[in-house]
This record gives sequence, structure tokens and C-alpha cells, in this order.
Amino acid sequence: MRPGRSRPARGREEVGRALAYSPAPVPLDLRVEAVDRRDGYEVRTVSFAGSAHYRIPDSLRALVAAAISQRTTFVTRCASRVQKWSP
Repeated sequence: MRPGRSRPARGREEVGRALAYSPAPVPLDLRVEAVDRRDGYEVRTVSFAGSAHYRIPDSLRALVAAAISQRTTFVTRCASRVQKWSP
């Protein structure tokens, strides 16, 4: 027998190396595919790069600027009834 690693150990290493998936790092490359406006918020369908050949889809819910200002005004009014509040 030759000294060093056994044949099964070398075989396992080679199979592990052949089946391992470690793609090269890529920039995020975020893309907004669609925007669906709803009452007070919008749903954005986005995708970003997972590898050089694959994009990962996702959805993002974001408050609309008008809804944020209305909500801030509402919170300010409610808080001013309870205590003196200033931003």
C-alpha cells in the first residue's frame, strides 16, 4: 500500500469538489420589474442577481410618501391630545 490518503478518502474529496457549487461573487444588480400601487402603499416586484446566470425574484412593500405624511400628521395629532409633542 502507498502511504497517504486512502483511495475512498481521495474519491470522496474528488466527488465533493466536483459537486460543490460556489459561484463567483456578482454585484447585487437590483431591478424593479413592476410597481402595483395600492391604498397607502405599493408592491414592487424586484429581482436581484444571485449568480451570473440566475436572478432571484422577490416582492417589496413600501409606503407611499403621501401615506407617510398623512400617518405622521395623524400620530402628531393623537400625541398632542395626550401630551405636548413636537418632532
